[in-house]
Amino acid sequence: MKTTAEKIAVMQASLDGAEIQVNRSSTPDIWGNTSYLAWDWSTCDYRIKPQPQRLWVNEHKSGRAICHTSESIARDCAGPEHSRVAVEYVEVTDKIRKLLEAEQ
Repeated sequence: MKTTAEKIAVMQASLDGAEIQVNRSSTPDIWGNTSYLAWDWSTCDYRIKPQPQRLWVNEHKSGRAICHTSESIARDCAGPEHSRVAVEYVEVTDKIRKLLEAEQ
C-alpha cells in the first residue's frame, strides 16, 4: 500500500502526462497500462510506467568499456583509444523479452 505522498506523486505524474499502470489486488504480479483512472486505491495500486534504462558506452580498443548517462557525455569523453563511441544500450523489459522469445 502506498503512502498518501506516494499516491499524490502518481496522481500528479498523471496530470503531467505520464503513463500510468494499474495493478489489481486479484493479480498482484501483473501491471497493465490504463487510461481510465478511477483512483480506486482500496482494490488497485497505481504506478508511473517504468521506462527502460538507457546508457551510452564508449568501448576501448583494449576491450574495456565505460558507461555514461547520456550520448553527449559519452561523445565528450571519447578519445582516440576508443574503438566505438556512444553505443546506446537499452534495457530489455519483460514485455519485450517475451515478444522476442515468441518470434523464435
